[in-house]
Amino acid sequence: MTECQIAVYPKRDASLKDFEALLFVRNDGYPGELDGSLPGIVPEIVPFILKFLEKCGYYDESYLAARLLCFLCDGPDVVTGHGIDKHFRPGNSYFYAIFDDRLEVWMPTRSRKLPYRLKPPSQWLLMKTITWDQAREVLKNRPQPEPEPAPEDQEPTPEPQPAPDAPDGGNGGEPDGEISSANFNVQKDRRQIEIYCSWDHFPSAVAALLRASGFTYDEAQKCWTAPSTPANRKLAATLRMN
Repeated sequence: MTECQIAVYPKRDASLKDFEALLFVRNDGYPGELDGSLPGIVPEIVPFILKFLEKCGYYDESYLAARLLCFLCDGPDVVTGHGIDKHFRPGNSYFYAIFDDRLEVWMPTRSRKLPYRLKPPSQWLLMKTITWDQAREVLKNRPQPEPEPAPEDQEPTPEPQPAPDAPDGGNGGEPDGEISSANFNVQKDRRQIEIYCSWDHFPSAVAALLRASGFTYDEAQKCWTAPSTPANRKLAATLRMN
């Protein structure tokens, strides 16, 4: 768990304590690298901020803070892990300051006698400064993801088949009860799976359908614990219950 806060400021010369909005991220708050060589907050939020600035500018920083929080939450099913703060949190490992012309990455420092008490922001360590012009140049050279194949080139979605060795509570791998109402959709890159089934048959149905799609049980188990951090979101499936 690496906590961080992201602050949005109304003026480029504002002090760190004079933020307009303060967001909290509970997990995976390390900076990373803008070029994508290391995952983290910087390569996640900077492209979004640049797109926002291109469309809306920086005339009202509260709009940017609101849209950034929605972007980080990544859907209505994510209910924890992000928040809105009024004060600096003593557990912060990193602090990100967003101004109209740049992003600053800070490392808060703590008192030796009281390790859970932060020192004043004036004594924090500035790790890096990235102007929006510099960010645009870096992102121009960042490798782009391969485009999705045309519909005619996509592989057909595999039909769900119960997996004999899927752990389900001891009935030979067959899901308990009827799962005829359960269906699933697997995208070709297998980064997202949507599964619909009744709660009573949820674990066994998930295990059978994911195993039939080529996922291992460990991956299936990760899926229904629904990790919400950016690093895990790329690997875990998305589950939606009806």
